[in-house]
Amino acid sequence: MTGYFWITSDISPTAVAGNNIDVATNPTLTFAAGTPAGTISAGGLQTIVSEPVIAISSPNQIPDGNIIQNTTNNVIYSFQNDVTVSDATITGLTITTSGTYASTDLINLKAWYSADNTFDAGTDVVLSTKTTSLGQGTHLFPGWTNQTISSGSTGYIFITAEVPCATTGGNTIVVNAVLPTEIAFLAGSASGSTSAGGTQTIELLTPADATALAASVLEASSVISWTAPAGCYSQVMIVVKDGSSVTATPSGDGSAYTANLAFGIGTGFDGGYVVYKGTTSPQTVTGINQRYYVLYKDLHQEWYNMEPGNRNNGYSGCAVTDQ
Repeated sequence: MTGYFWITSDISPTAVAGNNIDVATNPTLTFAAGTPAGTISAGGLQTIVSEPVIAISSPNQIPDGNIIQNTTNNVIYSFQNDVTVSDATITGLTITTSGTYASTDLINLKAWYSADNTFDAGTDVVLSTKTTSLGQGTHLFPGWTNQTISSGSTGYIFITAEVPCATTGGNTIVVNAVLPTEIAFLAGSASGSTSAGGTQTIELLTPADATALAASVLEASSVISWTAPAGCYSQVMIVVKDGSSVTATPSGDGSAYTANLAFGIGTGFDGGYVVYKGTTSPQTVTGINQRYYVLYKDLHQEWYNMEPGNRNNGYSGCAVTDQ
């Protein structure tokens, strides 16, 4: 088997910067039995340097704004590290969040490093991604990738948030001011102060239209099909009405409506009936002779006619005539 020896040194706080130390070739090794053979090379020359001086600040803090449902890399906080005397290596970061948001409103929080004060997800470096316990409170970024900031330069840290489709519109998230003690460095410690980030409000997307709306004509029934809306949506609702188009507008999140593919059994709506709520196309509606149907989709209390481009109160439909 192989055994290894490590030689370490503790450096005095009063050590003189610029002095150096190394371990010469072939240090003497004494064993209880046997005689060592072979050679040992000299260790590298280690130079004593002064601790870096690190000043943190946030002159270009992220202002109040909106972060959009189903989006990634939304910048919610930033601060800068001005380094002098010697290079500084940042080895960890803790932040504290507040607001009205819940952990389910986020997919992750990321800490990024940038050499300039403009965030660019294509060129900046992800130092850590946090995907659990994302609710309000203290967040220690896990699996941190150490980042060196050269003496005489400034390094920038950005915090981003990823938001899912299943989020709550109007909820807010704030990153509180980061303290010097919440930033870890390999050597030296930070001084200065930062400000809190602006309040970021989660904004829901306007649902997109469903496309490729079609209906077949069968014996007292119709097979209705569509292509699901792109992006975030909860479900599609189909309303069938006898003899005329639907003109009313559904309300709420859809929970007040009960669907049944047999015409006349589901929740009544504007003289017609709700025949389907869900996400699976196609669907066969039975018990119809000559009807008009209109398709809607819903998302967080947003309802729109599925017919492309139709976003008014007219909600026209397609006639389906039994042959």
